[in-house]
Amino acid sequence: MSESESTSNQAATDPRIEFGDAVWEQALADAKKYRVSLDPTAEGGFIGTVVEFPRVFGEGDSAELCVASMHRLVAVAIATARKAGRAVPTPTQGVRRDQQVNVRVSASEKERLLAAARAAGYTGIGDYLRAVALKANDAA
Repeated sequence: MSESESTSNQAATDPRIEFGDAVWEQALADAKKYRVSLDPTAEGGFIGTVVEFPRVFGEGDSAELCVASMHRLVAVAIATARKAGRAVPTPTQGVRRDQQVNVRVSASEKERLLAAARAAGYTGIGDYLRAVALKANDAA
């Protein structure tokens, strides 16, 4: 194995190499702000999910291992999004979202908004609009 292959393999298993210590530590701290949902498996372990990261799944033989796995995986997603200049979903843990805003759009506008949301890493328009609008407001 060449030195570059060895470094590449280490980067795949050690996110500190990919992102740097400071970025990784911040991403890991931020990942712990998200609520992890656990579902037991037939084999006796657990599968974990986080609402804000619907494409991230973790597993573990115990609840504790599954939560730790999810924190690491969500941290990788956060660090990757930041590296790419993409928005990171706001954690809903501890925040009660009980207000609703309705916006009427045409069918073509809805398609464009959904495409923009997906391109930015969101699965739905609502989270995308909230993140973009709040980010623009924070920048002002």
